[in-house]
Amino acid sequence: TFPHAMLRSLQPNWNSYGAPAIDERCIEKAFELWRQLSGEWQVVPCNDGGVQLEQHRDGFDIEITVSPSRA
Repeated sequence: TFPHAMLRSLQPNWNSYGAPAIDERCIEKAFELWRQLSGEWQVVPCNDGGVQLEQHRDGFDIEITVSPSRA
């Protein structure tokens, strides 16, 4: 399942390095992408307020980042 609640619960400075809260537009855009992709995708918060979808399999790494400046 997509971790909506976890992403929304991250408060400013969640990484103790001044990261902003995760942008709601990024959460929704990442969710749209996640629903359309096949396979197991990890969902990771980014320190710019974005969301990254990751898949690591068979020696390959795929990372898709939804950034606030592009959401």
